[in-house]
Amino acid sequence: MTLRIHPVAEMFPLLEGAAFDALVQDIRTYGLREPILVDADNQIIDGRNRLRACAAAQRLPRFELWSGDDPTALIISRNLHRRHLSESQRALIAARLATLGEGRPSRTASIEAVPKSQSQAAELLNVGRASVQRAREVIERGSPEVIEAIERGDLAVSAAATELRAGRNPLDVHFRSDSPEHYTPTHILDAAIECLGAIDLDPCSNSHESPHVPAARHFTREDDGLAQPWTGRVFLNPPYGREIDLWIAKLVDEVMVGHVPGAIALVPGRIDTAWWARLRDFVWCNLEGRLTFVGNTDPAPFPSVVVYLDGEGNGLGPFYRAFAPLGDIWQRIEPDMFG
Repeated sequence: MTLRIHPVAEMFPLLEGAAFDALVQDIRTYGLREPILVDADNQIIDGRNRLRACAAAQRLPRFELWSGDDPTALIISRNLHRRHLSESQRALIAARLATLGEGRPSRTASIEAVPKSQSQAAELLNVGRASVQRAREVIERGSPEVIEAIERGDLAVSAAATELRAGRNPLDVHFRSDSPEHYTPTHILDAAIECLGAIDLDPCSNSHESPHVPAARHFTREDDGLAQPWTGRVFLNPPYGREIDLWIAKLVDEVMVGHVPGAIALVPGRIDTAWWARLRDFVWCNLEGRLTFVGNTDPAPFPSVVVYLDGEGNGLGPFYRAFAPLGDIWQRIEPDMFG
């Protein structure tokens, strides 16, 4: 049996990173508890991530046949209930869904879904029509890299549409690690130093000669911080593009093996992304408002959070005292916390 992905199901981003690893481990341990749903044309309606995970876990998948006229509502409902998709991600899917009825190109060569108007698509994805219209602009005018950034949850549709209208590349404006618009505001650095005592390493520095972060050591892009050993107290403001997962994974690894006794990470508040799952067990501050990065007159188009990785068991006191004035402090609740 040759399987294809239903064109509507293909509009949803694949699970990646820690989220996909968790699914693989669950299937490896407990087996596939929910079958993969296919239609009479051998199109996967629901379960393409589970099928990938079965292959990775070396477990046999189970299939169930679905019959009906149009599975669009079912596909959307199941994905929205299982996935924490941002408004921008949902708007992008809605815009693609709306183009099915207009003869416009999509990501799939063959479209057999029932066409949906822009209003219908917006209602199905629980998103505003204005967001869908901006997403449509991005689809028509943006590069594949811009669209992929929105799919990953790293870029907002509104910000991308604004930059494209101005003739600018949204990735250049918001994600370049050497852009002054990405330099950390000084009050965040002051709070990080108050929490950590000092910063020993900035692995994503702008410069050796005139570094923005007052650290004892700096790795620049030329040094390739991902390839270097990290030691001491770290402040990390990583590039916000697709490589952010690599930087977060490196930071967590260095803390867990004891090389980094404490760290502060300033990251976009994309708590629905796979890379964020690596940080969810650490305490974090939901910064109030939108940060205005040094060198930029406008606030960032995304919320920001500061994560505290306490490698030496110093407790939450230093972090709370330093960052509580800047926003609410959050921690994941585990069953053992209740005794």
